[in-house]
Parts: sequence; C-alpha cells; structure tokens
Amino acid sequence: ESYQLALKKCEAGLSPEGDARQMEIDLAQSRNALLVAAGGLERQADQFKLSLGLHLEDQVEVATDFALNLFEVDEAKALTHGLRHRADIREREISRRLAEIRVREVDAQNALRGDIVASYERIGVSDPSLASTSGTRDLFESSWDNLRDRPENYGIQFTLTLPLWDSGLNRAQVANARMSLRQSELSVEHQQRQVRQQIRATIARLEEARRRLDALKKSETLARRNYEISVSRFDSGDITSQELAPNRDRLTGARQAYLDAYIQYQLAVADLKRQTLY
Repeated sequence: ESYQLALKKCEAGLSPEGDARQMEIDLAQSRNALLVAAGGLERQADQFKLSLGLHLEDQVEVATDFALNLFEVDEAKALTHGLRHRADIREREISRRLAEIRVREVDAQNALRGDIVASYERIGVSDPSLASTSGTRDLFESSWDNLRDRPENYGIQFTLTLPLWDSGLNRAQVANARMSLRQSELSVEHQQRQVRQQIRATIARLEEARRRLDALKKSETLARRNYEISVSRFDSGDITSQELAPNRDRLTGARQAYLDAYIQYQLAVADLKRQTLY
C-alpha cells in the first residue's frame, strides 16, 4: 500500500522519484522474505508429515490462533504431582526396593536354614501281558485295577543347614549389598531434587513468558499507532519514505518479538505438563 501511494504521488509530481524507487526496493525485499518463509513452511510441513507417518502428498494446513489461555500455577501442587507420577522417580524407587531385598537375601545366606520336602505318588500301570492290539478301554481298565491294588508311595524329608564357619565372605557381600542400597537411596534423593529443579525452572520460564507477553503487547500497540500516524503524514506529504521506513521496521520487530514470546509461552505450558504429568 505504501508503494502504491508513493507511486501515485510521484506520478502526480507531489514527491520525488526516489521515494517511489525506495518503496519499490523495500517491496522487493519483503517479497523475497515472504518467498523464503513460504519455502521454510513447506519444508517444515514435509518434516511434520514424516513425523506422523503421513504421505508427503497429504495436505497440511496451519491454523493460526493467538488466543491465550492464562492460568495461575500452584507451585506446591505442581511439585507434588510431578514427584508422585514421574516415571524416572518411580524407576529409582523400584531399584531401591530391589536393593533392600538383595540385602536381606545376602544376609540370609549365612543363617540357619531348614528345608522340608514332601512327596506323594500313586500310579497305575496296565498289565504288560496284554496284547499290543488291545483297545484303549482294556488298557484303561487294566491300569485302573493296578492303581487300586498298588500301595501308595509317600515320603517326607527335613534338612537342617547350620553354618559352622565363615571366612568373612558373607560379611563382605552384605556390606557390598548395603552400599548398593545406599547408592540407590542417594539416587532417589538426587532424582527428586532434579525433578523439583526442573519444575521450578519451567514455572519461572512460564511466568517470564507471560510478563513478556504483557509488555510486548503494549509495545506492539504503540508501534502500530506510530506507524499509522507516519502513514497519515506520508500520505499528506509531511515525511518521506525514508522517514516512514523506520516506523514500519519497528512495527515488524514488535510483532515478531510478541510472536516469539507467544511461542515461548506455549512451549513453557507444554513443558510444564510434561514435567508434572498433569
């Protein structure tokens, strides 16, 4: 629009030709930037399709929605929820529990142990004098008769193991198992502290992005207002295209800064959900 206005003013003799030429250069640079951005969008779309397992010929559209879902974060609740549901903490707690069981197993190897083994058997064997061509019914009846006649076979055995001498190997194994247990406990504590630090850092980043959004929204509003005033002054001939360009660049920079803060805010929200599994 600024280029078309400058061109009309130049044709009417209201502004020098240099203004129109400068606007034409700015327009060409903007179109070049637009082509680069469109190509980047296409490449990102293809990468997105590959990530989802879609065909490259499938159509993917980008719907821009800058609606903000602002909310307050309860830090204590976020920490509690994260510590309770994080899989990495749960894995270390399971390792600690296994280490506790291992300590008891190693310690029990040098203790008094008693084993009881009981057995009971009752079988029936068909008469070996029966012909090999005998039917299944005859074989079953012969085995059943033998089962009733054959006495039952049962027994019980009790073994008592009493260690008489230990060279110190078991004590060393128990000490090693206790050391592994202590390492597992320290690992759980370290992971819990690390999760707390991650969640607190994410909450701080979320609050920072929200404050940036408030400040940059005001900056964008002011930049837009200044640009509108500059366009009016350029239209009336009070300023040249060289004086209009800085305000246009400031508006573009303000919009890009707000967009970056918006993206950082949305990433912080997603990261907070991932860190806390909420």
